[in-house]
Amino acid sequence: MAAPHQPPPTSLVDLDDDILLHRILPCKADRGRVSLVCKAWRAVMGRLNLEAPRPLPWLLLPTPSPDGGSTRRVACVLSGCRVHHYLTIKPPRARCFGSHDGAWLFLHHGRTRNHHQLLN
Repeated sequence: MAAPHQPPPTSLVDLDDDILLHRILPCKADRGRVSLVCKAWRAVMGRLNLEAPRPLPWLLLPTPSPDGGSTRRVACVLSGCRVHHYLTIKPPRARCFGSHDGAWLFLHHGRTRNHHQLLN
């Protein structure tokens, strides 16, 4: 006798836990966006008590500013080169020397020694 057919889940809380993407997203900004999806998703994450892997340092590429202004948007390599609209680099010709866990960026801009910037 065949097993009875189970109806599809009616809520995200009822979905299987193994379909969650949280642990495979390398970009911290993408993880933050996923957590905003809905209350049911956050409830599943809380129930599983999963700890995300340590985020990789951001790998950012400058992109042209849509308005040609003095700010420069960046695309995150870890996020499939998508632009994070809330993250801009000023001035546009700044060079990124490194990043660290927790989204710290070290930038140099200008020609003198005092034109450095540490962003979080």
